[in-house]
Amino acid sequence: MQATAKMMGRLFVIVILSMLGATHSIAAQCTVTPRVPISAADCGATPSQSVDQTLALQAAVDASCSQATGNDGPPPIYIPPGRYLFVNLSIRCSGLLLYGAGSGGSRGGLGGTQLCSSNSSRPMLTVGTPAAPVARVTLQDFALSGFCGAFPPGGITMACLYCHVNRVSITGFNNFGMEFTGAASACCGFDDVNQAEVQVASTTTVPTYAFRVTGMEGTAGGPDGVSVLNSNVNAGCRRAGNGFINFLNPGRELTASSGWIGNRFEADCDSSFNAITGTMQLARFVSNRWENTGSGGMAINLANAVTIDPPALFTGNVWACGPGNCSYTDATGRSVRWQEFFGPSTTSSVFFTSPTAGGGASAVTLKDQTGPISKTTIVNSRLIPGAGLYRATVSLILTKAGKAGTISATVGWNNGTLAQSGTTSTLSTTAPVGTEVDATFLFFSAAS
Repeated sequence: MQATAKMMGRLFVIVILSMLGATHSIAAQCTVTPRVPISAADCGATPSQSVDQTLALQAAVDASCSQATGNDGPPPIYIPPGRYLFVNLSIRCSGLLLYGAGSGGSRGGLGGTQLCSSNSSRPMLTVGTPAAPVARVTLQDFALSGFCGAFPPGGITMACLYCHVNRVSITGFNNFGMEFTGAASACCGFDDVNQAEVQVASTTTVPTYAFRVTGMEGTAGGPDGVSVLNSNVNAGCRRAGNGFINFLNPGRELTASSGWIGNRFEADCDSSFNAITGTMQLARFVSNRWENTGSGGMAINLANAVTIDPPALFTGNVWACGPGNCSYTDATGRSVRWQEFFGPSTTSSVFFTSPTAGGGASAVTLKDQTGPISKTTIVNSRLIPGAGLYRATVSLILTKAGKAGTISATVGWNNGTLAQSGTTSTLSTTAPVGTEVDATFLFFSAAS
């Protein structure tokens, strides 16, 4: 009995010492303390511009993810300052914080934590996938560059819910700097980007955007609720077709409810350049500055199905489109724009083609008509209730003299009891070119 007691005492002491040990091995390459923030150096990562650090960096991520439980998230990962040569990384667990020592100093080349990708066309960093999304991942205080190899990679692609990107710099990429993807009903959205720096290099080999919002194929919809705040985008252009924001929707449902607030978008492009393009729903562009100092101008192209929500809202933006000016095209005439301002060197005469105004209006602009104009439906953008007072303004301008006949326009509506209409006075086609007939109708409509 005494011998047994002594042996139990020794075993007890050994167990305690094992639990209090400073380190133990996790994920083969890493020596870390459980439940304590992991340094990438614990997994062998060393700042180097000549030796690939991918295995060590990925081992740090995997070691952290391996410690996640149902009650505890993975411990944070810190990448010490320096420049690390790598190919690409992936995050496959939720709740991870990956952070560095800042995104660099002057021109991003001094100080901070920099991950420089080599010899890959895949995204530099993948956070979840549409098939296996993650949640509450935070990326913070480091720089990603694709300038360390011959194959320009993508930037960051995220299939993530409630995720955050803070003070991250991205440059040297193809296709996109930052992509949000997934489906609202299955996963992804309500992510936010704050104080990011995204630089579209002039060396891109395919049309490339700073941001891309990509929905899943099928009817799931999304991603939903993405916000980009207080960030800076710079774009150089050797290739036509580069741009700031691309909404890509391979499915039938739209990406929805994105917000772009207080950002500065700058380009120096002599080739054609896209400020915003694609199909979206309830996207809000507020207090941003959009600028192209080159001669390529900026194109805003919106393509949106008629649904119950407005596809795009613009307010308080400044457009400095340069000598190439801006063009604004809304395929369904439903976007809403007010308190928009031109910056220096912008004299575009077509920027307000198919304009809309505050209060929820929808415009129809038909140019160079040489024959009868068919009935065209004007749909309220539903910022105000469907039933209410409406004002419709019509302007007819003769741009080419005819030999005979007159032109007039009729606006029709239903007040809930009876169909109503109003017609302008007639414009003679033999009148002097430039003759104009205007009319305004104020009425109650029972629908939108």
